[in-house]
Amino acid sequence: MSLPTKLDTYPLARGVIDSVRLNVCHFIWKKYFPWVVHPSVKLDGRPNLRIADVGCGTGIWLLEAAEEYPNADGLDGLDIALHQAPPKHLLPRNVQFKHLDLHQEIPAEFVGQYDLVHARFLLGLVRNNDPVPLLQNLLKLLKPGGYLQWNEVDWASDLYIGLEENGITQEESGLHKMRAWGKPFLGEVTWPKKMEEIVKAQGLEDVQLARKTKNDLPRQYSMFWTEALVAAGIDMTGKLPEGPMRDQAAQLVEEASLDAKKGIAWAGDHMVVVGRKPL
Repeated sequence: MSLPTKLDTYPLARGVIDSVRLNVCHFIWKKYFPWVVHPSVKLDGRPNLRIADVGCGTGIWLLEAAEEYPNADGLDGLDIALHQAPPKHLLPRNVQFKHLDLHQEIPAEFVGQYDLVHARFLLGLVRNNDPVPLLQNLLKLLKPGGYLQWNEVDWASDLYIGLEENGITQEESGLHKMRAWGKPFLGEVTWPKKMEEIVKAQGLEDVQLARKTKNDLPRQYSMFWTEALVAAGIDMTGKLPEGPMRDQAAQLVEEASLDAKKGIAWAGDHMVVVGRKPL
């Protein structure tokens, strides 16, 4: 049975439930990395402070950044689709959302405008296992001396918590089978483990890496993170046409959901890379 080459530009849905999933992921991520802006990023005293969140989704990270920098001149959520973001009347005065396609040439209005550019979960946007074209566009957004903060997970890793406690092997795990089935949709994804080197190769300075591995992920939150992965599987299944492939996906999602309830959790590396554009 062959998989479709692409479901659409973005492989997951963008409805209300999907927004809830993204917001849950944000707060679980903060249990792994308990800050919004990396502690090495120094923005105090910068005139005309501007911050961008690229691939902003619901805008949840940007809204928390607005709480930390209430006097910033502007905090912009940038995404190819903005209907998951809150409407204008619910936003702080200095927060707005704007259309940006990271695969296209960066419009002049955004070039060199931001002191901090944040990006998270760009896996679904990277083509041919090469994040450099997206990274180069992210760097175009920065002012000289501006910071990039980029968060990702090592999707290629097959590491799990709770297999031994449940007396099963990795191959018997429904969660593992669901992830293995879904990998062809993303294609080869080996670059996240090399994020630090990739960022350094683009000339950023003071590059720092924060990483959580299987041995230091907080286990008490691992079930909730895994449930968010299962929700993503439900999203993807819902976009498949009716037929045997969709039925197979639904069965695998159900098995993965049962694993999550038993405390079986995926434990791939979670990483944040920070670097500063030269002056």
